[in-house]
Amino acid sequence: MQALSPFPNITTERLLLRQLEWEDYVEIFSIRNHPIVNRFVNRPPTMSVKVAQDFTLELIQSAALYWAITLKGQPKLFGTICLWNISQEKACADVGYEMLPHMQGNGYMTEALAAVIDFGFQKMGLAAIEAYTNIHNHPSINLLEKFSFKKIGEFKNDNGTLDAILRLNKEPQQSE
Repeated sequence: MQALSPFPNITTERLLLRQLEWEDYVEIFSIRNHPIVNRFVNRPPTMSVKVAQDFTLELIQSAALYWAITLKGQPKLFGTICLWNISQEKACADVGYEMLPHMQGNGYMTEALAAVIDFGFQKMGLAAIEAYTNIHNHPSINLLEKFSFKKIGEFKNDNGTLDAILRLNKEPQQSE
């Protein structure tokens, strides 16, 4: 799948979900090195600014929809949310998200996830969205369940940790 052009920014009541920019590598570095953010993520911390720069550039150029989460009128990102592993054949994508801890607990991720789910189903025509999250990451599982994601299985990562696989199917359209 090709990168979308122009990139689809999404506006909610309080947020702007926008395309990543080169300068975002500073916040990407902060997020990917934060021990609380990484507690349940199956990845090593980003150990250098260069790695964060390379990762940011890779995301900008990728076909994944990787949004920077910002407050309206404040361009500095404090989280990210993405649709990736997009399968046109299966009309399915994976959702992923992360947020700096000092911004958590304000409903921002709920707002961002609602907008991304709507975008995936309404604009992309997805039939399903899946999420993989560590079985001990109860805040993430609770967030997904708030949107009616259902656990469909488990997946053992290379490092031996266990992820829950949750899936949200698009509601069939009601005929009038």
